[in-house]
Amino acid sequence: MPPVTQIRIGKHKTGIVDFEKTLKNVANLGRLTDHEIASEMIKQLSKKNYIPPGAYEQYEKAFLNEYKKTYGKALTPKAFGRDRNQGAGSRVREL
Repeated sequence: MPPVTQIRIGKHKTGIVDFEKTLKNVANLGRLTDHEIASEMIKQLSKKNYIPPGAYEQYEKAFLNEYKKTYGKALTPKAFGRDRNQGAGSRVREL
């Protein structure tokens, strides 16, 4: 049986199958924008988990938040601003 991780989606705790494995898979993809991280998490996790169509944004925010908590970055309020596609495909380099 695959491992299930409880994470908060909106106001509710939800069990997500293979969440830890997916975090590692996405981290191994290299430097991604917030939008790319959230999209990749949804893409991979929706294969084994039901994600209601009207709740995609809540799941994206929760997945991104957990990703950043795991890898040492806090979720910023602007992570899902007005233009979610702004910067999609671009990569930021830290010096």
